[in-house]
Amino acid sequence: MPHINPTHYSQFQSAEFNNEFTQIRRGLEKEGLRVNLSGQISQKNHPEALGSALTHPDITTDYSEALLEFITPALTSPNQVADYLYKLHAFTQQNLDNEMIWGCSMPCHIANELDIRIAEYGSSNIGQLKHVYRHGLWHRYGRLMQSIAGVHYNFSMPDSFWPKYQALRGDKQPLQEFRSERYFALIRNFKRYSWLLIYLFGASPAVSASFVDDRHHQLTGHAKDTLYAPKGTSLRMSDLGYQNSAQSDLTICYNSLENYITTLNHAVKTPYVPYQKLGMKDESGQFKQLNTNILQIENEFYSDIRPKRTTQDQEKPLEALSNRGVEYIEVRCLDINPFITTGIDARQIAFMDSFLTFCLLADSPEVDPEECKNLSHNLVGMAYEGSDPEYTIQLEGKRYSIKEEGLKVFEEIQKIASLLDQNQTELSYTDSVRHYQSLLTDPAELPSHKQLQWMIENNASFQEFGIEISQKHATELRNVPLTPAFIEQSVQKSQLSLGQQKELENQDNTIFNKYLENFSNR
Repeated sequence: MPHINPTHYSQFQSAEFNNEFTQIRRGLEKEGLRVNLSGQISQKNHPEALGSALTHPDITTDYSEALLEFITPALTSPNQVADYLYKLHAFTQQNLDNEMIWGCSMPCHIANELDIRIAEYGSSNIGQLKHVYRHGLWHRYGRLMQSIAGVHYNFSMPDSFWPKYQALRGDKQPLQEFRSERYFALIRNFKRYSWLLIYLFGASPAVSASFVDDRHHQLTGHAKDTLYAPKGTSLRMSDLGYQNSAQSDLTICYNSLENYITTLNHAVKTPYVPYQKLGMKDESGQFKQLNTNILQIENEFYSDIRPKRTTQDQEKPLEALSNRGVEYIEVRCLDINPFITTGIDARQIAFMDSFLTFCLLADSPEVDPEECKNLSHNLVGMAYEGSDPEYTIQLEGKRYSIKEEGLKVFEEIQKIASLLDQNQTELSYTDSVRHYQSLLTDPAELPSHKQLQWMIENNASFQEFGIEISQKHATELRNVPLTPAFIEQSVQKSQLSLGQQKELENQDNTIFNKYLENFSNR
């Protein structure tokens, strides 16, 4: 397995690097369905008190009108990020009318997928573009898949870290290219070891039977309307979750930024016959999708990790990456932990920092097609069988148990935790890593195991479990004493965002058909 160069590690412990590790930035994007108090998906509009889903910096929607998305800034403290997310949840819950935030990744019981309202963003061209894109997702994959929720984890090293790290490695290429190269090294190691995250943080071992509908599956029946995988961790990351046939043949390369852009751009530009047959518009002239290509836009590619660069006005994500290189990475495989009010806490954030820093600093050979295939198989296997520490995954042509290989990985992560603990006092990265390492020998404390155990002990359905924990979280959040200053700031953000949406709508002087043509050709 990859190791951190001992000479490099010694330098990381020096004063030169010491402060760099206190300036790691992480931000969260956390989704959650709005449901009524009976656990049914909301049919109401996005609450006006939460501002415009198009322009609000902190609170928006994802696929559906009911799928809230909370966005934190990128901050240098795990506690600050966790606290920011908690306050966003509290403010939101206190402004919901007889509704609550569903506390699970897999959706509540939804008998008819048309009950999932596609998100609306107003009449501006950018708002219509976002809406039509979601129509395309519906026609391509169905609405149910788009009702799944998760936590996205954004991670970056400070700008001041990169020249020092480049000098340590004796690298002479332009700094921007070096930084992108090392972020891709992180991604490759992440792909090799993300099975550990699925084991530790998978929290979607069961679904309502309505979610599976008539699709083929390998799940077991349980009480009432529930199907589950007895040793499952994350059905969200399985072939029942964010998977589709059109993308299954894509081979996106993570060996270099250039290859990544080339292969993904090919998918964005290549027509796909079933989508061509679907057509661009319905009989009434309404758009059904943005185009008929394999991917409408880059963000349609479902990956457990992405290289990212903040886009400028009118710039597409791949353009931004090509122009200015990788700025940060986005981890997309984390389930919502139903036993945590906001789905993730500071202890898990501290572990994620340690894990991702290990992936960045450890040796990272390129991935060949055979390894790429094995890593994909590991991920699917973990989704269905991964709560058993004796389950085996394939690495470097050999099979290892989760426990056996996990202990080796934890040895390396613990070294990183020691680095991160230098010059900081608010929490212990080392304690966080030790806590999660203990789960390799005590799977009963895994969130996936705890959820199934609760359902079995109470002879309860997944729907009943979801309602129980969602009501518990809602009661807690309604009683959070937010400061007048935070409330005032939040109200101002909502009002400002509503004004910004109207301004965008008033400024548009191009009809949408022409806007979409220009967007597609750019």
